[in-house]
Amino acid sequence: MAEQIDFSGLGEDTVSPAELRALREAKSFLDLVNADPKARAENIRAYKAKNPNAFIPEHDVAERVKAEAEARIKPIADEMAALNKERQDEKAERFWNSIRTKVSASGLPDGSFDDVQKLMTDQGIANPDVAIAYYKSQIQPKGEQFNWRTTMPGGSDDEKGLLEDPRGWARDKAHQTITELQREGA
Repeated sequence: MAEQIDFSGLGEDTVSPAELRALREAKSFLDLVNADPKARAENIRAYKAKNPNAFIPEHDVAERVKAEAEARIKPIADEMAALNKERQDEKAERFWNSIRTKVSASGLPDGSFDDVQKLMTDQGIANPDVAIAYYKSQIQPKGEQFNWRTTMPGGSDDEKGLLEDPRGWARDKAHQTITELQREGA
């Protein structure tokens, strides 16, 4: 950029006092900007935008080193990302294999693992034991309505009495048993 300028040699015959004052203010502003490292970097970038062919060592060398460092770091960063993803995949595989073992040990039918896995991911259940118990509660057969009165095949008189009047049959059987016990005890 610009070198240090000495305005002491300028006189009134070269520039007007207003121009000299403006030059001194501009120089003090540039000195102030160049004293701040962040502002200086912005100033250099602005200067390079207007004069792209100008060589400014502190900027051009830094940009070149930065580009070279990024080129060398990128393959390492890509390798690290691939290793991290591989490690996460292995961890997930171990996690699901342990759950697969728990599902098979829980007595659920074959093929239940996929349903438990879907349940865990869809419902956000993190604990496999809770997911297995919930899945078991969902697949339990709903009790079939069994009407023993209509499904029991016809049989003896005792069975017919039980079907027609269960309370009366039970009362009669209880009286018969009590009477028999009293006869045997007498």
